Amino acid sequence: MTEKTERRAFIERMKDRLDEVDVRIDRLEKKVDEAKDEARKEYRARIAEMREQRQKIRKRMDEMADAGEQRWAQLKGQVEETWKALENSFKYFKSHFRD
Repeated sequence: MTEKTERRAFIERMKDRLDEVDVRIDRLEKKVDEAKDEARKEYRARIAEMREQRQKIRKRMDEMADAGEQRWAQLKGQVEETWKALENSFKYFKSHFRD
């Protein structure tokens, strides 16, 4: 697989994953009204944190398209690191709020 093909495949895979994240976040937001008053504030803060992480990934992906080889590798690492943090946020949310 050429570098360009690998880059394009990675970006497409991440776009699909971000679409899935949007669905998951939307589902969680619908549960805010079901939460007890004292939990709502933290619930919303966690959702905002996930959206922020999602935006970081999207921003890095936009930069990837035109990045040189060295910058590409750096951005890919940042995307993968932020993705792991986002997944951990979902796990935390699920364990504390019973998604």
